[in-house]
Amino acid sequence: MDEKHLRQCESRLEKYLVDLLEPVGRVERRYWGAMYVRGLLLDGTRKSVEPRARRLPDGDVQAMQQFVGQSPWDPVPVRRRLAEQVARDLIPACTWIVEDTTFPKRGTHSIGVARQYSGTLGKVTNCQVAVSLQLATDDGCMPLNFALYLPEEWTSNPKRLREAGVPEGTRFKNKWELALDLVDEASDWDIPKGVLVCGLAYGRVNEFRQGLLNRKLSYVAEIEANTIVLDRRSAEKERRARLRGRRGTGELRTLEVTNFARVLPRWEWKEIRWKEASRGHLFSRFSATPVQPADGCRSRDSLPPRQWLLAEWPFLEKEPTKFWFCSFPHQAGLRRLVRLAKIRSQVEQAHQRQKDDLGLDHYEGRGYRGWHHHVTMNMVAYGFLLLETLRSRKNFWVDPA
Repeated sequence: MDEKHLRQCESRLEKYLVDLLEPVGRVERRYWGAMYVRGLLLDGTRKSVEPRARRLPDGDVQAMQQFVGQSPWDPVPVRRRLAEQVARDLIPACTWIVEDTTFPKRGTHSIGVARQYSGTLGKVTNCQVAVSLQLATDDGCMPLNFALYLPEEWTSNPKRLREAGVPEGTRFKNKWELALDLVDEASDWDIPKGVLVCGLAYGRVNEFRQGLLNRKLSYVAEIEANTIVLDRRSAEKERRARLRGRRGTGELRTLEVTNFARVLPRWEWKEIRWKEASRGHLFSRFSATPVQPADGCRSRDSLPPRQWLLAEWPFLEKEPTKFWFCSFPHQAGLRRLVRLAKIRSQVEQAHQRQKDDLGLDHYEGRGYRGWHHHVTMNMVAYGFLLLETLRSRKNFWVDPA
């Protein structure tokens, strides 16, 4: 980038930050908020406060630490403004995605740290876990909100919560409950609602899927291979009985989705290409069949609505390997379902870029407030990078200013 383009980029960043940082309050807070974001955008392998302050011409370690760790501004209005601004440029909106990300930690005093599974490292280790809600399209993926997961060993210790600055009355919530909270909050913002896509950790939870149905949100949720559905004959009898306003009779016969998909006729499996990668197109075999979910249902009255069962059977595998429940109307197309199911890979890339390029997991403070402030500023920095990336593409219409 030459000097002219660099000055133009700096000008766009300044205008971008003016509106987004207005909710933090006083002029000095907005100033140090802008400095914090600029520090995240600079080159450097370590993005904690001290190294960033040294890279800035007028950086001040104490002022930046006070801004992120002690200053009492609310991060939610900043996140809302960011979501609404970026959503206007990510058109057309495609999906909302729920996904975990982890922050490995050495000590035990940082808020939410415990021995828990880290998907980043692929093992149980000392780490924080955050639930994120993302907006994804074919052009990019943007974090809408984050929630820090607090294990029961934290929520059952009021003294520990007070010392970390956790708000009074905070109780233990499962990750899927935090995800529903994020969905509820984003539903009140001026952003388009997308189909909610989630991985196995959330899709296998019946209460989470039912929560989405209660909120009238369509979803594509990955499920386990041993998830139970009614066999085709039982499902058809139940469907006809409901259409006639009657209650079904007789025993309900169930089977696992692996066995259900394995016996589907060959003509129901189609080769679908869903993405062009550096080594060529990504493709596999898929089928989409209406099914009646029955996992965890104790009676006919508790059966959820019929849904699509999307199954993937790679060419070199002996049986289907992945499955999704899709709460779509009957007209849903196989290519659309596959595209939605596979769009989750964008979130993994977004999380990795936030960590590698912007230091999402580099915050060294221990408090609840500081963690949320740092994550918010990281989201602001990532939003600018995303808009700059989209702007640089040929014929793209975005102007971050």
